[in-house]
Amino acid sequence: MHELYGAVFSLYTFNYHSKDPEYDISYLPSKYAEEFKANAEWLKFGFHARDDKKKYNSDESDAIKADYENTVMLLCMLTLCHLLRHLQIEEGKSIRRR
Repeated sequence: MHELYGAVFSLYTFNYHSKDPEYDISYLPSKYAEEFKANAEWLKFGFHARDDKKKYNSDESDAIKADYENTVMLLCMLTLCHLLRHLQIEEGKSIRRR
């Protein structure tokens, strides 16, 4: 789709998922890191939330920051740090990363 139509994809991730207790983003192999780097122009990864059940409240800035930093660290290992500049959290709200 990218080559044919110029599509660009942004994938916002969870560290864990309630439907699969075995899923943990830290278990994903880094063997595709070079491929992610080569396709970074059109394929980006970013932080969505710690897990699919997490709903952040405005007074949880410390929790958001900790979850974000943990996710970014893991995504950097997987993608060679080709990450999005926005956080995608709850109901499509976006926060610009500094």
